[in-house]
Amino acid sequence: MADLTLTRIRKTFDATVAVDSISLDAPQGCFLALLGPSGCGKTTILRLIAGFETATAGRIVHGDTIWSDADAAIHLPAERRRVGVVFQSYALWPHLTVAGNVGYPLRVAKMNRPDRDAAVKQALETVGLTGFGERQPAELSGGQRQRVALARCLVMEPEIVVLDEPLANLDAHLRVAMMDVFGAFHRETGATMIYVTHDQAEAMALADRIAVMFDGRFAQIDSPERIYSRPADETVARFIGEGAVLEVPVLRRNGNAAVADLFGQEIPLPVSGTGAGDVATVCVRPDRCRIAPDGAIEARVLRTTYRGSHWLVDLAPVAAAGAVLHLACGDRPPGAGDTVRVAVESVTPVGAA
Repeated sequence: MADLTLTRIRKTFDATVAVDSISLDAPQGCFLALLGPSGCGKTTILRLIAGFETATAGRIVHGDTIWSDADAAIHLPAERRRVGVVFQSYALWPHLTVAGNVGYPLRVAKMNRPDRDAAVKQALETVGLTGFGERQPAELSGGQRQRVALARCLVMEPEIVVLDEPLANLDAHLRVAMMDVFGAFHRETGATMIYVTHDQAEAMALADRIAVMFDGRFAQIDSPERIYSRPADETVARFIGEGAVLEVPVLRRNGNAAVADLFGQEIPLPVSGTGAGDVATVCVRPDRCRIAPDGAIEARVLRTTYRGSHWLVDLAPVAAAGAVLHLACGDRPPGAGDTVRVAVESVTPVGAA
């Protein structure tokens, strides 16, 4: 196995720029999520890595092997890259049994029957489908079909696995179960996994690194913890965690931190190089706010939305016309139009190193 490196990759379709000069390092064995809204270029990157598309510019290198170099007109075909692909649509042959689908790439590779049968049996056992080999795809649930697609990928012993929105067609319960399967697959195989999704909960739960993408470019590549706690810019801060991005005046320095005014509440900012009179950009997360009788911020309830595990409350601070805070509340909150007092436990610096 080896590291995967993309250098200044650009992909255009006629006048449309799908991927705009992005660079990416995926160390051997990592679990990398490409996270962003629909149409931002995530799937195009996946297809470039798998060899289904040819880059307009830039290089893709796996270890010592050049997979793609636009300047040198090099493009290694998909079948020579040892990349396993798990599609959103499963892409199973309806006329083949489960075992036939899983063993298909081995049959194309002309592996002998006994070895092929043994590999298929092991792959089905790995994804929890022992005994399902003779069933037809039409007899399976969505989650079982996705496991078949994963098993088909596994038998190839790929060095890199790319997954294109693999949970998009499953219900909430099956998504959770399949995330456990993907995590176990990654631990058992040690393969590099590149996972395309628009769902930040999936990316945060599975990946050890996340590349947040907008309009064909990466906005931030970092660990899930730093993506959440140290967003690189306002776009990332707004996209991750339903936070409110605000500009707050800095009142003074206090040791290594600054102290800012957040709608009447003094709040510490763990940002260096900021002093009195400056304006800092911060993100206020819903889970960092609470309704409290002694809270320094007076606010009016705009609306409440029930999320199952909690209520999401939108609040308009009285001290700042047009500003909105979001608050996660475990108990039923006050109704729209009510006035409450709010305390903010902490804020997230935006653009801080």
